[in-house]
Amino acid sequence: MAPSVGYAALFVDFENIYYYFKNRLPPDMDPADASVSVLRNLQNKVKVERSEKCIVQHAYADFDRVQTGAMNSLFLMGIEPHHVVGTEQKNAADMKLCIDAMNILYTRPDVHTFYLMAGDRDYIPVIRHLEEHGREVLVVAFRKQTSWDLLKIVGDGYWDASDMIDPSTRVVMAEPIQPSPSQSKKSMSVRAAVSMPVPLEPLLPVDFKDPLAIDDQYVYNSLVVLMEHFQDKPEVWISPYLHRLRDGLPELEDWERKHLISDLVEVGAVKVEKRRGEPNDYSVLVVNWNHPDVRELVKT
Repeated sequence: MAPSVGYAALFVDFENIYYYFKNRLPPDMDPADASVSVLRNLQNKVKVERSEKCIVQHAYADFDRVQTGAMNSLFLMGIEPHHVVGTEQKNAADMKLCIDAMNILYTRPDVHTFYLMAGDRDYIPVIRHLEEHGREVLVVAFRKQTSWDLLKIVGDGYWDASDMIDPSTRVVMAEPIQPSPSQSKKSMSVRAAVSMPVPLEPLLPVDFKDPLAIDDQYVYNSLVVLMEHFQDKPEVWISPYLHRLRDGLPELEDWERKHLISDLVEVGAVKVEKRRGEPNDYSVLVVNWNHPDVRELVKT
Protein backbone atom coordinates (compact mmCIF):
# COMPACT_ATOMS: atom_id res chain seq x y z
CA MET A 1 0.00 0.00 0.00
CA ALA A 2 1.34 3.42 -0.97
CA PRO A 3 2.28 5.60 2.00
CA SER A 4 -0.25 8.31 2.86
CA VAL A 5 2.39 10.61 4.33
CA GLY A 6 5.98 11.47 3.61
CA TYR A 7 5.69 12.59 -0.01
CA ALA A 8 4.79 16.12 -1.03
CA ALA A 9 4.38 18.36 -4.07
CA LEU A 10 5.59 21.95 -4.40
CA PHE A 11 4.05 24.50 -6.77
CA VAL A 12 5.69 27.93 -6.99
CA ASP A 13 4.49 31.22 -8.46
CA PHE A 14 8.09 32.27 -9.11
CA GLU A 15 7.25 35.72 -10.46
CA ASN A 16 5.54 36.54 -7.19
CA ILE A 17 8.77 35.88 -5.28
CA TYR A 18 10.97 37.55 -7.88
CA TYR A 19 9.10 40.86 -7.88
CA TYR A 20 8.91 40.85 -4.11
CA PHE A 21 12.71 41.04 -4.03
CA LYS A 22 13.09 43.18 -7.15
CA ASN A 23 11.18 46.00 -5.47
CA ARG A 24 13.06 45.74 -2.18
CA LEU A 25 16.67 44.97 -2.99
CA PRO A 26 19.35 47.45 -4.11
CA PRO A 27 20.16 47.35 -7.85
CA ASP A 28 23.47 45.55 -7.33
CA MET A 29 21.71 42.48 -5.92
CA ASP A 30 20.04 39.82 -8.06
CA PRO A 31 16.37 39.23 -7.08
CA ALA A 32 16.50 35.86 -8.83
CA ASP A 33 19.30 34.68 -6.52
CA ALA A 34 17.34 35.82 -3.47
CA SER A 35 14.24 34.03 -4.77
CA VAL A 36 16.11 30.77 -5.35
CA SER A 37 17.62 31.04 -1.87
CA VAL A 38 14.14 31.26 -0.31
CA LEU A 39 13.09 28.14 -2.21
CA ARG A 40 16.20 26.30 -1.06
CA ASN A 41 15.40 27.22 2.55
CA LEU A 42 11.81 26.10 2.03
CA GLN A 43 12.97 22.71 0.75
CA ASN A 44 15.14 22.31 3.83
CA LYS A 45 12.29 23.33 6.16
CA VAL A 46 9.98 20.75 4.59
CA LYS A 47 12.63 18.06 5.00
CA VAL A 48 13.72 18.90 8.55
CA GLU A 49 10.52 20.10 10.22
CA ARG A 50 7.98 18.00 8.36
CA SER A 51 10.05 14.92 7.48
CA GLU A 52 8.62 15.10 3.97
CA LYS A 53 10.21 14.84 0.55
CA CYS A 54 8.97 16.96 -2.35
CA ILE A 55 8.94 14.44 -5.17
CA VAL A 56 7.05 16.82 -7.50
CA GLN A 57 8.27 20.43 -7.83
CA HIS A 58 7.19 23.04 -10.38
CA ALA A 59 7.79 26.79 -10.76
CA TYR A 60 5.93 29.17 -13.10
CA ALA A 61 7.03 32.51 -14.56
CA ASP A 62 7.77 34.49 -17.69
CA PHE A 63 11.46 33.61 -17.57
CA ASP A 64 12.27 36.05 -20.36
CA ARG A 65 11.49 38.81 -17.87
CA VAL A 66 12.74 37.01 -14.79
CA GLN A 67 16.27 36.22 -16.08
CA THR A 68 16.83 32.87 -17.76
CA GLY A 69 19.67 32.10 -15.34
CA ALA A 70 17.04 31.36 -12.72
CA MET A 71 15.89 28.36 -14.76
CA ASN A 72 19.27 26.63 -14.39
CA SER A 73 19.27 27.20 -10.64
CA LEU A 74 15.78 25.76 -10.34
CA PHE A 75 16.76 22.69 -12.40
CA LEU A 76 19.70 22.03 -10.09
CA MET A 77 17.32 22.15 -7.11
CA GLY A 78 15.01 19.62 -8.70
CA ILE A 79 12.34 22.21 -9.48
CA GLU A 80 10.96 22.10 -13.01
CA PRO A 81 10.50 25.62 -14.45
CA HIS A 82 7.51 26.35 -16.67
CA HIS A 83 7.72 29.34 -19.00
CA VAL A 84 4.43 31.26 -19.19
CA VAL A 85 4.51 34.19 -21.58
CA GLY A 86 3.83 37.75 -20.44
CA THR A 87 3.05 39.31 -17.06
CA GLU A 88 -0.11 40.73 -18.60
CA GLN A 89 -1.21 37.09 -18.94
CA LYS A 90 -0.60 36.37 -15.27
CA ASN A 91 -3.85 34.41 -15.02
CA ALA A 92 -2.39 31.90 -17.50
CA ALA A 93 0.35 31.04 -14.99
CA ASP A 94 -2.26 30.66 -12.24
CA MET A 95 -4.31 28.36 -14.45
CA LYS A 96 -1.30 26.25 -15.42
CA LEU A 97 -0.33 25.85 -11.77
CA CYS A 98 -3.86 24.80 -10.80
CA ILE A 99 -4.13 22.31 -13.69
CA ASP A 100 -0.82 20.70 -12.74
CA ALA A 101 -1.85 20.50 -9.08
CA MET A 102 -5.09 18.75 -10.08
CA ASN A 103 -3.15 16.35 -12.27
CA ILE A 104 -0.97 15.35 -9.31
CA LEU A 105 -4.04 14.99 -7.10
CA TYR A 106 -5.64 12.45 -9.44
CA THR A 107 -2.52 10.60 -10.62
CA ARG A 108 -0.29 10.50 -7.51
CA PRO A 109 -2.14 9.09 -4.50
CA ASP A 110 1.22 8.84 -2.71
CA VAL A 111 1.47 12.64 -2.53
CA HIS A 112 -0.15 13.68 0.74
CA THR A 113 0.89 17.33 1.17
CA PHE A 114 0.68 20.16 -1.34
CA TYR A 115 2.85 23.24 -0.80
CA LEU A 116 1.63 26.27 -2.75
CA MET A 117 4.03 29.20 -2.83
CA ALA A 118 1.50 31.81 -3.94
CA GLY A 119 -0.68 34.36 -2.18
CA ASP A 120 -3.45 35.15 -4.65
CA ARG A 121 -7.06 34.55 -3.58
CA ASP A 122 -7.62 32.88 -6.98
CA TYR A 123 -6.05 29.75 -5.49
CA ILE A 124 -8.80 29.34 -2.90
CA PRO A 125 -10.92 26.95 -5.08
CA VAL A 126 -8.01 24.61 -5.77
CA ILE A 127 -7.00 24.63 -2.08
CA ARG A 128 -10.52 23.69 -1.05
CA HIS A 129 -10.64 20.95 -3.68
CA LEU A 130 -7.36 19.44 -2.51
CA GLU A 131 -8.54 19.47 1.10
CA GLU A 132 -11.87 17.91 0.17
CA HIS A 133 -9.89 15.00 -1.29
CA GLY A 134 -8.04 14.45 1.96
CA ARG A 135 -4.80 16.24 1.09
CA GLU A 136 -3.03 18.68 3.37
CA VAL A 137 -2.31 22.10 1.89
CA LEU A 138 0.29 24.56 3.16
CA VAL A 139 0.47 28.03 1.64
CA VAL A 140 3.87 29.71 1.65
CA ALA A 141 3.89 33.44 0.83
CA PHE A 142 5.07 36.85 1.92
CA ARG A 143 2.40 38.21 4.22
CA LYS A 144 2.26 41.60 2.49
CA GLN A 145 1.50 39.79 -0.77
CA THR A 146 -1.06 37.37 0.65
CA SER A 147 -4.80 37.80 0.25
CA TRP A 148 -6.65 38.11 3.56
CA ASP A 149 -9.33 35.81 2.16
CA LEU A 150 -6.67 33.20 1.47
CA LEU A 151 -5.22 33.57 4.98
CA LYS A 152 -8.63 32.97 6.50
CA ILE A 153 -9.15 29.85 4.40
CA VAL A 154 -5.81 28.20 5.22
CA GLY A 155 -5.72 29.16 8.92
CA ASP A 156 -2.73 27.45 10.52
CA GLY A 157 -1.70 26.02 7.15
CA TYR A 158 0.36 29.10 6.35
CA TRP A 159 4.11 29.74 6.42
CA ASP A 160 5.45 33.28 6.10
CA ALA A 161 8.09 33.23 3.37
CA SER A 162 9.81 36.17 5.08
CA ASP A 163 11.07 33.69 7.67
CA MET A 164 13.01 31.92 4.91
CA ILE A 165 14.98 34.94 3.71
CA ASP A 166 18.72 34.62 4.32
CA PRO A 167 19.92 36.93 7.13
CA SER A 168 22.39 38.70 4.82
CA THR A 169 19.58 39.52 2.40
CA ARG A 170 17.23 40.55 5.19
CA VAL A 171 19.75 43.11 6.49
CA VAL A 172 19.97 44.76 3.07
CA MET A 173 16.19 44.79 2.72
CA ALA A 174 15.93 46.65 6.02
CA GLU A 175 17.44 49.64 4.20
CA PRO A 176 15.16 51.86 2.08
CA ILE A 177 14.08 49.98 -1.01
CA GLN A 178 15.17 51.04 -4.48
CA PRO A 179 14.15 53.70 -5.18
CA SER A 180 14.27 54.91 -1.59
CA PRO A 181 11.19 56.74 -0.29
CA SER A 182 13.04 60.06 -0.06
CA GLN A 183 14.47 59.75 -3.58
CA SER A 184 11.22 58.60 -5.13
CA LYS A 185 9.18 61.29 -3.42
CA LYS A 186 11.54 63.95 -4.71
CA SER A 187 11.63 62.66 -8.28
CA MET A 188 7.95 61.74 -8.47
CA SER A 189 6.92 65.08 -7.04
CA VAL A 190 8.59 66.77 -10.00
CA ARG A 191 6.76 64.51 -12.41
CA ALA A 192 3.40 64.90 -10.75
CA ALA A 193 3.51 68.62 -9.97
CA VAL A 194 1.34 70.93 -12.05
CA SER A 195 0.83 74.67 -12.16
CA MET A 196 -2.94 74.57 -11.63
CA PRO A 197 -4.18 76.04 -8.35
CA VAL A 198 -5.07 73.43 -5.75
CA PRO A 199 -7.34 74.11 -2.76
CA LEU A 200 -5.05 73.98 0.26
CA GLU A 201 -7.29 75.75 2.76
CA PRO A 202 -8.66 73.62 5.60
CA LEU A 203 -11.20 71.49 3.76
CA LEU A 204 -10.92 68.29 5.79
CA PRO A 205 -14.37 66.66 5.91
CA VAL A 206 -15.27 64.69 8.98
CA ASP A 207 -15.34 61.43 7.01
CA PHE A 208 -11.67 61.62 6.02
CA LYS A 209 -9.53 59.55 8.36
CA ASP A 210 -6.84 61.41 10.29
CA PRO A 211 -3.90 62.03 7.92
CA LEU A 212 -0.95 59.70 8.45
CA ALA A 213 2.46 59.83 6.78
CA ILE A 214 2.76 57.24 4.01
CA ASP A 215 5.76 55.02 4.73
CA ASP A 216 4.90 52.16 2.36
CA GLN A 217 6.43 52.58 -1.09
CA TYR A 218 3.57 50.93 -2.97
CA VAL A 219 0.96 53.06 -1.23
CA TYR A 220 2.96 56.18 -2.00
CA ASN A 221 3.41 55.16 -5.65
CA SER A 222 -0.33 54.56 -5.94
CA LEU A 223 -0.89 58.13 -4.75
CA VAL A 224 1.61 59.36 -7.34
CA VAL A 225 -0.36 57.58 -10.09
CA LEU A 226 -3.57 59.16 -8.80
CA MET A 227 -2.11 62.67 -8.82
CA GLU A 228 -0.34 62.28 -12.15
CA HIS A 229 -3.41 61.24 -14.09
CA PHE A 230 -6.40 62.59 -12.18
CA GLN A 231 -5.25 65.71 -10.34
CA ASP A 232 -7.53 67.93 -12.39
CA LYS A 233 -10.64 65.88 -11.56
CA PRO A 234 -12.97 66.84 -8.67
CA GLU A 235 -13.53 63.11 -8.13
CA VAL A 236 -12.01 59.99 -9.68
CA TRP A 237 -13.82 56.96 -11.02
CA ILE A 238 -12.24 53.83 -9.57
CA SER A 239 -12.15 51.71 -12.74
CA PRO A 240 -10.00 54.16 -14.77
CA TYR A 241 -7.76 54.61 -11.74
CA LEU A 242 -7.24 50.84 -11.41
CA HIS A 243 -6.41 50.73 -15.11
CA ARG A 244 -3.67 53.33 -14.55
CA LEU A 245 -2.42 51.38 -11.52
CA ARG A 246 -2.15 48.28 -13.71
CA ASP A 247 0.18 50.19 -16.02
CA GLY A 248 2.12 51.84 -13.21
CA LEU A 249 2.47 48.80 -10.91
CA PRO A 250 2.41 45.78 -13.25
CA GLU A 251 4.28 43.57 -10.79
CA LEU A 252 1.32 43.53 -8.39
CA GLU A 253 -1.72 41.27 -8.53
CA ASP A 254 -5.14 42.84 -9.21
CA TRP A 255 -6.21 42.26 -5.62
CA GLU A 256 -3.07 44.00 -4.37
CA ARG A 257 -3.76 47.07 -6.51
CA LYS A 258 -7.35 47.17 -5.25
CA HIS A 259 -6.11 46.91 -1.69
CA LEU A 260 -3.97 50.01 -2.24
CA ILE A 261 -7.19 52.04 -2.38
CA SER A 262 -8.06 50.82 1.12
CA ASP A 263 -4.54 51.76 2.22
CA LEU A 264 -4.97 55.28 0.85
CA VAL A 265 -8.24 55.57 2.76
CA GLU A 266 -6.59 54.35 5.97
CA VAL A 267 -3.87 57.03 5.79
CA GLY A 268 -6.47 59.72 5.12
CA ALA A 269 -5.31 60.55 1.58
CA VAL A 270 -8.67 59.76 -0.07
CA LYS A 271 -12.18 58.71 0.74
CA VAL A 272 -14.54 56.50 -1.24
CA GLU A 273 -18.06 57.70 -1.96
CA LYS A 274 -21.03 56.16 -3.76
CA ARG A 275 -22.72 57.94 -6.65
CA ARG A 276 -26.09 57.18 -8.20
CA GLY A 277 -25.94 56.31 -11.88
CA GLU A 278 -27.77 54.61 -14.70
CA PRO A 279 -28.01 51.70 -15.04
CA ASN A 280 -25.87 51.08 -11.94
CA ASP A 281 -24.48 53.08 -9.05
CA TYR A 282 -20.71 53.55 -8.97
CA SER A 283 -17.92 54.52 -6.57
CA VAL A 284 -15.51 57.45 -6.78
CA LEU A 285 -12.40 58.63 -4.96
CA VAL A 286 -12.28 62.07 -3.39
CA VAL A 287 -8.81 63.43 -2.63
CA ASN A 288 -7.91 64.99 0.72
CA TRP A 289 -5.95 68.02 -0.50
CA ASN A 290 -4.75 68.68 3.04
CA HIS A 291 -2.90 65.39 3.39
CA PRO A 292 0.87 66.11 3.72
CA ASP A 293 1.88 63.75 0.88
CA VAL A 294 -0.85 65.11 -1.39
CA ARG A 295 0.32 68.66 -0.71
CA GLU A 296 3.89 67.66 -1.53
CA LEU A 297 2.89 66.14 -4.84
CA VAL A 298 1.08 69.28 -5.99
CA LYS A 299 3.82 71.76 -5.08
CA THR A 300 5.00 73.82 -8.01
